[in-house]
Amino acid sequence: MPVAYSYKRFSTPSQAEGDSIRRQTAAAQRYIDDHPEYGLVLDTTLVLVDEGVSAFRGDNLKSGHLARFIRAVKDGVVAPGSWLLLESLDRFTRQSVNLAAAELLNLINRGIVVVTLHNGTIYREEDFEGIDGLVNLMGALIAMQGHHHEQVTKGKRVAAAWGAKYDRVNKGHILTRTVPFWLEVNADKTGFNVLADRVEVVREIFKRRAEGEGKSKIAADLTARGIPTPKSRGAIWNPSTIQKILDSDSVVGVLLNARGDRFDHYYPRVVDEATYQTVSALRAKPSTQGARAGSHPLTRLIKHDCGTTMRRINKGAKGGAVKLICPKCKNSLPFTKAMGLVQQALFMSQWVEAPSDEGVRAQELERELVGLDEEIRGAYEHWRKVKTLAARDLYERALTDHRRLVEELHALMARNTAVLLAMEDSALTRADKAGNLLAAVKTVVVNASLDTMCKTLTVKTISGKTIEVDDWLEIYAA
Repeated sequence: MPVAYSYKRFSTPSQAEGDSIRRQTAAAQRYIDDHPEYGLVLDTTLVLVDEGVSAFRGDNLKSGHLARFIRAVKDGVVAPGSWLLLESLDRFTRQSVNLAAAELLNLINRGIVVVTLHNGTIYREEDFEGIDGLVNLMGALIAMQGHHHEQVTKGKRVAAAWGAKYDRVNKGHILTRTVPFWLEVNADKTGFNVLADRVEVVREIFKRRAEGEGKSKIAADLTARGIPTPKSRGAIWNPSTIQKILDSDSVVGVLLNARGDRFDHYYPRVVDEATYQTVSALRAKPSTQGARAGSHPLTRLIKHDCGTTMRRINKGAKGGAVKLICPKCKNSLPFTKAMGLVQQALFMSQWVEAPSDEGVRAQELERELVGLDEEIRGAYEHWRKVKTLAARDLYERALTDHRRLVEELHALMARNTAVLLAMEDSALTRADKAGNLLAAVKTVVVNASLDTMCKTLTVKTISGKTIEVDDWLEIYAA
């Protein structure tokens, strides 16, 4: 019973929002269902999806998942007699025919059966023997050359069209209706309208980052407040989305095209120069570093029981009498003790239960999947050796269990609590490995407060956990 591998690819990141992967996946399963005579079993353990990867430049064959598949064939991990299912040959490569044919024939000569699903053509080693084999080979070569020529022609046509558009930019023309999410092209197509509610979100993100807040914390807060994301398809903000906005020069009016041309004053400026420059300076720094000189991990973090933000003061005495003090009540504690309390709270948060059943279940599923991955590999190797129905059934049951758990985990991760818990765990793990948990403060901690006598610290994290630590560094889960 041969194993079938389904390879999917699309060229541009924008296609990730479309139907490309679903269509290619459905076509592979439909082929297997329609041809029971081949006895194919679809493998789901080897990821074979190249998203936004060019086949014209051959990137998928050099460093993509297709390259991993080819190495697996050469190393014997993928056995001879296995099948590779492609929507069409252009998913495999759009390179010139001499390069494309060499890669395809190398796979076929190693015993891999290649199928193009759009026309049902099967390419096998035995199919290239004799006159019929020559016809099959010529058909493949013609198809590959056609895909390559189509890509070259399309590239030249698109480059010429966009070149003409770029020339018009300097004359004050609008280049395209595709604009940053906080703008829209006006009715007569002579300029842009600023969308006030979205611009306020952009300005808030820049301001908070300039003041030293981490991307994960900003994302968690926007998510918790239900602020629509740039694409307005949900309310879950990711740190990568925040980073993309922070990296954009469009906020100060700049248009950068794919060729690297820069057009100043193309868009209306929506972020002031000082804030933009502060954030730009932070791009090369770790997210936990503040934007202001002399800032520390607890800057503006801890509030006193009276509601006043605690401040760090240094009276200049020998030995460094540095304190964290409430400017209103004058109650205080040594700054080193405050740092120790916060670090201890972050350290102990791993033993505090997730704030919802969803969070607990997400953690359980991740642990189960780790164990199941090993079980799948073992079942697959056993099936390859014995080739019995019982071994195949065991392997398929493991795959079914894996799919069920992954689907459940994805459903949980689509909800806010599980997403925030994953962000929190990731930030704390990285900081713990670096030996500096305080580096995660601006990412993980939503707020922190000291009681009236500055003896007990209460910390609330982005996932909703609440941890209490007293000045003897004892832990309580609230």
